Amino acid sequence: MIDEQFVSEMMNIGMTEYEAKVYAVIFHLKFATAREVYDICGIPRNKVYESLRSLEKKGFTAVISSNPLRYAKTDVSKTFRTLKQDALAKLSGAEEFLKSQETPAPVFESPHAYELQTEWAIHNHLQTLLSQCKSELIINSADTEYLLRMIPEKTLKMLWRKTDLYVVVKDAAEAEGVPVPCCVIDETRIPKSVKTERPVLFRSPDSKFTLMSDRRTILAIDMVNGNLQGTVFFMNRNFFLSLMAENLITYLKPLPQLRK
Repeated sequence: MIDEQFVSEMMNIGMTEYEAKVYAVIFHLKFATAREVYDICGIPRNKVYESLRSLEKKGFTAVISSNPLRYAKTDVSKTFRTLKQDALAKLSGAEEFLKSQETPAPVFESPHAYELQTEWAIHNHLQTLLSQCKSELIINSADTEYLLRMIPEKTLKMLWRKTDLYVVVKDAAEAEGVPVPCCVIDETRIPKSVKTERPVLFRSPDSKFTLMSDRRTILAIDMVNGNLQGTVFFMNRNFFLSLMAENLITYLKPLPQLRK
């Protein structure tokens, strides 16, 4: 009978169940042929051979004779010393790779703000925010053509029906082609005490659009030095960002709307 604790311990270090059972037989017998392992393990024959090859490759066993093939366990201390060295080398390589992918000089030091450097990351964050939005979505668009490429008409209409959706554009001309009602920022509604050089959330002339989901998360998409860049802000711990969302809605003026 195979020692279940032995199998469990080996699986904890990454062996498959078949590998652990095969290794248990060889470990306790000191050496064995594939046929002997098969007779004791009771696992499929092809899995015995597959596991033996894998264990040899990983350094747990070695072939000691060829006719028939016999496998013996290797020295445990030497095996694990090699495994630790290999694992450390892989971890170091992965660490260096990840460091090379990081932004060299992050703009935001806050643990609640992150920069996205690839279009793939931006697209996937956007889709996640749209799918998880439950009650309110504010989209402040500086480029409706780009907005409609990123958020299809079907998705916009679905969001319009299930949430309080505010699509903010710069002017009525920008609203043309958008399949849901749009708003503009009414400068007359902004208190004189609030000083701003441009509408709230249009962060730069190169902004594409900014999305605010459930007053908890912001995704801002911009062109920076000719490259698309996204910034994610988690708002649930930031009172001032949440207040900004509240104020923005009070500044909005609806444009002629479509029927819901």
